[in-house]
Amino acid sequence: MDRSVSRLRAPHAALLVLFAVVAFAGGAGDAQAIPQCGNNQCEAPFENVNNCPVDCGGFCGDNVCSATIGESCATCPGDCGNSCITLEISSELKKPFCDGDDDNDCLDNFEEQDLAWLFSPHYFYDEDEGCSGAWYTQGGAQTHHFGRRDFYQVRPDGAPQQWQADGAIKEVDITYFLLHPHDCRWDGGFAGHQGDSESVVFHLVSTDLKRWTLTGADFRHHGYTQQFSGGYLKQRANEIGTIYPSVAADQNSHGSWPGRVGWDTDCAGSEDDLCFGTCDCFRGTMQSAKASNFREFPPTFRNVGGPPPETWRPQTVSVGGNEAFTVFDVGHGSNVEFWTPRTDAFKTFCGWECPQRTSGGDCVLEVHGRRTCTPGGLAEKVDGSAFTPPQGPVLLPVDPKYDPVIAGWLQQEVGSLVLALSYLPTVEIEYWLGLLRDEIDPIGVVAPQVAGRPLDRQHQTLSWILQVQPEKYEAALAPGLLPADGLTREEIDHAAREFLTGLVDRLRQVIE
Repeated sequence: MDRSVSRLRAPHAALLVLFAVVAFAGGAGDAQAIPQCGNNQCEAPFENVNNCPVDCGGFCGDNVCSATIGESCATCPGDCGNSCITLEISSELKKPFCDGDDDNDCLDNFEEQDLAWLFSPHYFYDEDEGCSGAWYTQGGAQTHHFGRRDFYQVRPDGAPQQWQADGAIKEVDITYFLLHPHDCRWDGGFAGHQGDSESVVFHLVSTDLKRWTLTGADFRHHGYTQQFSGGYLKQRANEIGTIYPSVAADQNSHGSWPGRVGWDTDCAGSEDDLCFGTCDCFRGTMQSAKASNFREFPPTFRNVGGPPPETWRPQTVSVGGNEAFTVFDVGHGSNVEFWTPRTDAFKTFCGWECPQRTSGGDCVLEVHGRRTCTPGGLAEKVDGSAFTPPQGPVLLPVDPKYDPVIAGWLQQEVGSLVLALSYLPTVEIEYWLGLLRDEIDPIGVVAPQVAGRPLDRQHQTLSWILQVQPEKYEAALAPGLLPADGLTREEIDHAAREFLTGLVDRLRQVIE
């Protein structure tokens, strides 16, 4: 044996023995430090709220979102709200004694509208959209004729009359109805149809009635409904640099999709049950579409109320007996679509394009090359889930009763704010000045989000809106006041801020 090798091995053997002794000693110590959950001792650093919540205080309200004890945005929004989209309205959704409610759901009418406005999603079209499009799409020139008619519904869960800001979880659902007069898809011999009743449902929770968390959403498309978690929607928002959720339509046949990832153009990737991952919902990627202003926010001016125990809101839909319906003229004369179930010719949705229907619900006439209407009417999309209605009388909103003298002064002042937009080449100054003439609620003309509210509530709401992110300012103003065509994102945000600030200043002068 080579002695040089022997001399090298001896020290190594000693080191191995020493290592084994240290390892044994360390192992013995570690064995005693293995978490012993249930002994009422939180033995840091080996035990913590995640691996031993029973000893280390894991509970809802400890500001730690612990999945190991089942905490999530839905079960513990106080701890986990930051992992989902969480936004706050200006005051409690439900007031004492159900004040401010007139549709029997115990929720303040104005705060219902503000909640729907706050969570209204970025809405994206693909650039090749040929109908129901926007200014940046192939069918943009037909927006007036084919443009969406947007409605919403806020529905409580449980017993809203008992709700208080007491830390208990309250749940509401917001349904956004994205109603297209026309579906012009034509793939492999499949033709589109008249009317396209798209919708998406957002599920929200709150413990204080002001701060609301989006725990998940039901995205409906082409006869399917897919559920996406609040965490999924939060990830997409982060990827495109926003705090708001998103909804996108696939080319020409719409549907409701959340987007797959921010840096892609796919509607929802592998979840595309119809397109097998190939649906394209954005002009460019989701990120670039948002950055380039190739999107919009669905306005929240039309609250439908709902079926019993709610009541339909006659301010938004026509009500006759037990029937609720909406009449529009989208270019073929005034036509009706029903929000309540039908068994006759109106059991389908024709997008207000059909003046005469067959008994099966399709159109007698061919309009834009189609006679077929969407199977199932709007009633199938309306939220009819049960809740406990309020018992006894409630204090309804007060009729504003605008003072003619104050209204006249506001007409002039709001008109001056419109004139101040003349530096923007796309604003139709004379059109808006014409709308303001002799208008008793001039603030509501340019800011429909607060139309019909008393002046102090208009001031309160617009002041709150100015505290929200700039990209949402334009959504409080009348569609078309700041048309996106030709304006940069910065120009729109700046003009909207200046305009809203001017409205708040004028209202402050009136109410002080």
